[in-house]
Amino acid sequence: MGFLDSILGSAVSSLDDNELNSPVLDGVLDLIKGEDGVRGVSEKLIAGGLGDKVASWVGLGDNETTDGTAIESALGSDKIREVAARAGIDEQSASEWIAKLLPSVINGMTPKGVIEDPEE
Repeated sequence: MGFLDSILGSAVSSLDDNELNSPVLDGVLDLIKGEDGVRGVSEKLIAGGLGDKVASWVGLGDNETTDGTAIESALGSDKIREVAARAGIDEQSASEWIAKLLPSVINGMTPKGVIEDPEE
């Protein structure tokens, strides 16, 4: 996990102060670690209908936005509930924060515009 931790550190450094002070930032980072990295989270989001959004986050252009409802639909309410409980906030707020943070975090973890294989 050392490689993933260093990539996550780079991604976090690109966040603005509001995002860094998010009550769910640690939960988002744990979500990425628990889903086999950015590839696993991306695959889950793509399977949940957010392929165009994820492509924009990974790619080198502007990040498309999404909303909490789409994130909850793609990730599942159990994941949202876990992040919300950890952050001490309600599930709707957690899903909205995740929707705000994931584009920046995934973008920061894919600086070359591709999801790199952690084995390389």
